[in-house]
Amino acid sequence: MSPDTLERLTFRNHPAVREYVGRTAYIPLYNNDDVDYTEWLDGLVRASLQPSAHVSFHGFLSSFADREAFERQPIPRLVTRHVERRPFLLEQRRIEVLNWVRAHLDARGPAIAEAVIRVAFAMGFHDEVLSGISRHGGLLFSAGKTDLLQKLVRRYLNSEFRLPSRLFIIAANIAAGENRIDEGLALLDRGKSFFEGLEEGEADFGDLALATGDMLRLSGRLTESMAEFSLARECFISAKLPAKIAETDDALGRLMITRERPTEARRYFLSALSSAWSSRSAPEQAGILENLGLVEHDLGNSRRAALYLSRAVSLHSLLGNRPRAASAGLSLGMLHLSMGHMTKAFRLFKDVHASMEKIGHAGGACEAAAYLGWTCDLLGKQGAAVSWWSMLPAYGRLESRIRATVELLWARRQLLLDDVRGALSSLQALFSSVQGIELSSSELGDISFCIGVCMARLGMPDAAATLSQSLCKMAATPHRVQTRQSRILAGLLYPAVVSGRQVSEDIRLYPGTNGFDPFWYIYAVPLAEIQSPDSSALLTHLIGKTPPDLLSAFRQRERSFDHLLNLRETGTSRAAQFVTLIRSGRARPIHIDDYFIWKRSGRPDAFTFDGPSGEIRFGRSSAVLKPGSIPHRILIQLFLAFPNPVDSASLYTSAWGLPFDPECDQAAFKSAILRLNGILRAVYPGASLIRPVHGAASDPHVVALSLSGAWEAVI
Repeated sequence: MSPDTLERLTFRNHPAVREYVGRTAYIPLYNNDDVDYTEWLDGLVRASLQPSAHVSFHGFLSSFADREAFERQPIPRLVTRHVERRPFLLEQRRIEVLNWVRAHLDARGPAIAEAVIRVAFAMGFHDEVLSGISRHGGLLFSAGKTDLLQKLVRRYLNSEFRLPSRLFIIAANIAAGENRIDEGLALLDRGKSFFEGLEEGEADFGDLALATGDMLRLSGRLTESMAEFSLARECFISAKLPAKIAETDDALGRLMITRERPTEARRYFLSALSSAWSSRSAPEQAGILENLGLVEHDLGNSRRAALYLSRAVSLHSLLGNRPRAASAGLSLGMLHLSMGHMTKAFRLFKDVHASMEKIGHAGGACEAAAYLGWTCDLLGKQGAAVSWWSMLPAYGRLESRIRATVELLWARRQLLLDDVRGALSSLQALFSSVQGIELSSSELGDISFCIGVCMARLGMPDAAATLSQSLCKMAATPHRVQTRQSRILAGLLYPAVVSGRQVSEDIRLYPGTNGFDPFWYIYAVPLAEIQSPDSSALLTHLIGKTPPDLLSAFRQRERSFDHLLNLRETGTSRAAQFVTLIRSGRARPIHIDDYFIWKRSGRPDAFTFDGPSGEIRFGRSSAVLKPGSIPHRILIQLFLAFPNPVDSASLYTSAWGLPFDPECDQAAFKSAILRLNGILRAVYPGASLIRPVHGAASDPHVVALSLSGAWEAVI
């Protein structure tokens, strides 16, 4: 359903609109050029402003903020947009509107800030608009309100009003977002020249210097960036603004990360956090915690990084900053993935994907979908993985940095599935294309190292040299988990590349990082041949982190692997101690003990699928799919991919463990789908398997799970 259609349906079903339709016997047809429709909307506005109306005056004005169509507002957004086009409708209550705007200028939260600025702009309260931009412009920019901000910039940038520094910063950031860096820097210089000679202009000048330094950092001009940050810090110290000092230290920390000096970055971030805490600046604290999490990960402190990032996600969410919460959630998911916490990562990526789609961030949604596909690959659920991967658009349509991330994940997927030549080709193309992108030396080293691994798998003579060059690129972050596991792999395959002492130290320390290397099967045999307590502990650690289905795939593919695992596997792996609870599309990991509690306290009003036991249940109706059977495997893939369809060939391969032959296997596949569909509908009529419709016909090559009402599944 298109956003316009959803908005119109929400409008028609709103209680205020339905009541007015009943009173006027007029059904709106959404034609802005129609005089009757315009007059009818005018009447609806006037009726809503009457003292006897069901909505308060505050509720009416606060509805000017753009929210999701499903978020109920006192007045539909379609009506308040009409008022923005015809502000004379509020003229009779102009003084009350002005008082409301002034009373809420200091209100927190992007929604109320947006409503205040929209109302003030529509009514021509220019001083209040500029004051609102100064106080909340950064918050609105972070919340993705670019259309509103562009309108304000066009109106005020060349006007006769005294402009706040925030307006110049927003205009520059918008220009930089459209790859007009020089224009953005010129706007900031214009602002600095305006505030430089003003009395008590240190804070504004510092804001502009800080924004200039950040833009120079992003464009790779690091020395100039450092000078601007230092200038900004001096201004804020002079103005005695601890919150701004924290913001500057945070920016200096990001600069140190770009320079690959994580220890200095952490020092700046901790200083920034202390200043932000003393000034009680919650938005600053959230951003600094996010950056601290990233730098702790670079320093090899995964648990501490997860703690910082979790706090950042919670604080961003509490402040209503959905884009930053999604960004921090993506980083947290990547961190859990690097630690082998697949179910936690899957839940986070699902949440991020939903958030990115809601705020209209197509690139972020694609990146989250790629990580969901990669997570399903690591779980050994290839059917669900293909479903997520198939959602991605052509890579050329993605922003360059996101495209590089997605292409690297795809190449790693090819390597994991033993398509080594395909992975090598993808990685070489990626390495050529990222030269103009702002990637750190360690990130370039990661790509180059994957190329070296592919060359080693193919027995190519240049593999050792490529791995050695890659490790040199990672030298600035020696404690990073990825760097440590790269040294282990290179040193075990090519002892001349990494010293034996360094490899022994990395083998000893790696379990303490809580890391997980999905490509450990490549060096498992030489690692086992060391026959030391440290190598044995590392093998036990890696086996315990590997999901059971992925471990089975390793057994089938690698020679001598089955014997090695039989010698090493003892007890229950960590991966088997957790299951994934999916409730109406939202996923979260639960411990196996909590699973048994969930099993005993089942909801009679919800359709449930108990994956470990294979039981399907709704109320008193139930059926059992034998765990590991074809229908059971098919249903697990469909739940993990929900609500997306799964390609038939991938679904067959995941369920049967064999390549799909459309000539010979179509009948068996169709029979299994029909049987499973019959079982589902017999237990719960709201559950079925469907062929999604594209155009006028259904697609015979994909299958999707359709569910209505409340449902839960444990995988």
